[in-house]
Amino acid sequence: MGNKSLSQYFLIKKKIADKIAQAVVNKGNGKGEVLEIGGGKGILTRPLAENGFTVITVEIDGYLAEYIKKQFNNDNSVSVINTDILKLDLDNLFDGREVSLCGNIPYHLSGKIFRWISDNRRFFPKAVLMVQEEVGLRICTEPGNRDYGILSVILGVDYKSEFLFPVNRKYFNPAPKVTSAVIRLIRLPHPLIADDERIGFFEFVKTSFSQRRKKIYNCLRGYMGWDMQKITNTMVEIGIDISSRPEDISVPKYIELYHNLL
Repeated sequence: MGNKSLSQYFLIKKKIADKIAQAVVNKGNGKGEVLEIGGGKGILTRPLAENGFTVITVEIDGYLAEYIKKQFNNDNSVSVINTDILKLDLDNLFDGREVSLCGNIPYHLSGKIFRWISDNRRFFPKAVLMVQEEVGLRICTEPGNRDYGILSVILGVDYKSEFLFPVNRKYFNPAPKVTSAVIRLIRLPHPLIADDERIGFFEFVKTSFSQRRKKIYNCLRGYMGWDMQKITNTMVEIGIDISSRPEDISVPKYIELYHNLL
């Protein structure tokens, strides 16, 4: 059984693990290294190694880390690090090398891990991740959809996202209460905003989505001293309908609005 405090829901369907591994192989330039978030019992580690990857599995649970080490004791293509993925020293581990990212994201840490991916984008040209279906839809949907939200915009600054397939809860032990989904992130050739703008822009996006049912000028009114006239005039100037709600605006238009309001 899994440790629910660590969001441990173990995938038990080999066919799904094989599909995830194949999704890492596709849309890339060859094999190379994969950083696996949460090795669990190794069901995904194995097909990744069988597909020719060098796999570095990061597992926070000490018992499971030892379990995976024993499984792959004679396999030089798999190494295990017993730590929290958010505390991993990527600079020391990879020394500037790029790696694919893969794994089953703990439900309770999804927001933190996606922010960590954004902060460490230089290492990850590609990520194939299993998340709650709701989170996957939020990341991968287009503007105008009610699922479109903060994660859609923040990750959209650096990555093109793809919703690959849902994963039924019956394929886990224990079975979670929600359906999961596998998504793929492919890094853009260039980020859409400069490094020194990221903190300010992300705060702007959070404010924009602070009241989803309201029109965006109401969400932003008062932010950084902006009044409604300034916001609506700027929206008209750059071609955003003043009746737009937060979920109606594309990533490039959010960036343009931010720049023109400053």
